Amino acid sequence: MAHALCTGRPRAQFGRLLCRPAFGLHPAAGRDHPPEARQDRPARRAGTARQACPGALGLDALIFFQERSVLLLASRRAVLCLAVAALALPARAADGPAAQLIEKAAAEVIELIKTTTGPQREAGIRQVLLNYFDLPYMGRAALATHWEATGAVQRERFLKAVVSAEARAYSERFGQYGGQTLTVASVSTRPNAASVVDSKLTQSNGQPIAIQWEVRDSGQGLRITDVKIEGVSMVMTRRSDFNSYISSHGGKVEPLIDELEARAAR
Repeated sequence: MAHALCTGRPRAQFGRLLCRPAFGLHPAAGRDHPPEARQDRPARRAGTARQACPGALGLDALIFFQERSVLLLASRRAVLCLAVAALALPARAADGPAAQLIEKAAAEVIELIKTTTGPQREAGIRQVLLNYFDLPYMGRAALATHWEATGAVQRERFLKAVVSAEARAYSERFGQYGGQTLTVASVSTRPNAASVVDSKLTQSNGQPIAIQWEVRDSGQGLRITDVKIEGVSMVMTRRSDFNSYISSHGGKVEPLIDELEARAAR
């Protein structure tokens, strides 16, 4: 079904399609993602792109979603993209520590896909999120001004609930493979010291999809802080959707945390 929904969609909308979550909390159909999601796209550095081998994760797995769901649980997109990278990249590591970070995380995800199921896979995916993503940074960015209005206990509950809910949702979604290829073109550095790994996923029909990985030094080593698909930032999209949910519940974060915890427990 997901593949049929994707057929014929304009490329400009593909990133929005991939932003659909495995489950949703608040109906807000038709919302546009904020313009910030398409800003600050670094130019590609000149150089020869590296063509990856076939066998990447199928697009059905990437675009699996419920049509009425709009809440983005950001790391789902990132881990799905990591699965694509692991299956498509050559065995040798990419140049630079940022690209190597992504390849290492991807390799762990693929090993989980191949060797685990059920609770064991879910626990493994959760550990990947904790090890390779700067979750406090992403949590602050997603809640924006609401982050400052929450206490330490609420923040801890929020981050734990997001990770648990996401791990459960997409640990069940892996395992669908297709014939896409991934080209890793370059690693560039922004003025804010973030590294951006530029890549391109080529579909079986030849249509390319741009994927960018943002990597920063978290103080405890390099961590992934955002993923953009066709220019759509998962962090900015999550901020929009979380804010929408919070606004519809009296401007309070507690209902969002409660719902995320309930989803994670199902």
